[in-house]
Amino acid sequence: MFISKYVREDPLDTSPIPLEFQISYDDYVDFIEGNENFYWNNKIESLKRYQAQYIKNGENLFSIEYINGNLSLFERVNSDETKLLFQDIADSFDACLFLSSTTKFPQKWLEKIKKRISMPIYQEKSFEDNNKWLTIKSSKEDVLRFFDLEKLGVFDWSTAIDKMYKEEGIFVFEFKGWTILAGKKIETLFGNAMGKGTKPVIEKLVDWGRQFPVLQLRLEYTGEYPAVSFHNIENAEVKSGYDQGGLDSYINADKLSLEEIIMILSAQPFTPDDLRYFPEMEGATALLTNYTQSVKEDSQQSIVDDFLNSL
Repeated sequence: MFISKYVREDPLDTSPIPLEFQISYDDYVDFIEGNENFYWNNKIESLKRYQAQYIKNGENLFSIEYINGNLSLFERVNSDETKLLFQDIADSFDACLFLSSTTKFPQKWLEKIKKRISMPIYQEKSFEDNNKWLTIKSSKEDVLRFFDLEKLGVFDWSTAIDKMYKEEGIFVFEFKGWTILAGKKIETLFGNAMGKGTKPVIEKLVDWGRQFPVLQLRLEYTGEYPAVSFHNIENAEVKSGYDQGGLDSYINADKLSLEEIIMILSAQPFTPDDLRYFPEMEGATALLTNYTQSVKEDSQQSIVDDFLNSL
């Protein structure tokens, strides 16, 4: 995200910001030095007095950098509090908070965050920047059985998420009739399909859809941002979705407005950030699993590849 006084009409426009719309560098320096939570990044000579870290209670929450009249924001800890802080910073410069060069941070998202931040939290740990999120309308046991997942252990919510990010296993949790599989290691369920583009991934989901009524795959999830890819499969058919790269036969995310993307994502029963606000989450535990079949498939594929290469 970034803060700017200038709204571009064309996302491909890289021309310099007109001087009258640039945030003053002197004002930026005064702002940073006037806030006790900001610390200049003095480790890199070229970034001295341009990039600063926001540290609160010993935790580095985000960095901010002055670039050609704009302020770029690099979030280290995804939280509602950080989003509201970004908006406060934008207001301080009489500027706007942007998701992209042409898209302002939606006001309704801010309103949702303000409402949510006043609600009790039943799990402190958030999914943060989980980049793989597969939601299946089925029981946990049926999902485990279908994918032949090996149970590694049951952990409290925070520990399970930590282990997921360390790629120690696939996070599995059942909630309100849905089973959630999360973490980078869900790639193993797709075999080699995920490295070959969108079409093989969708084909896998449609194939699994013959077993489950609804499957939803969300990739590159980061806080409130729209997913880079989202695929909604119902009754073994592609119901809705989009892909950042786009396909001739699929919706290209680059051609969608933010509102259209949000409408497609509304098919989700809940988002990763929503979960910790449900009272049922108090004291929740989650299962960590491993997909052992992928090891066998990779081994078999390697044998086939070696044979084909020998011809």
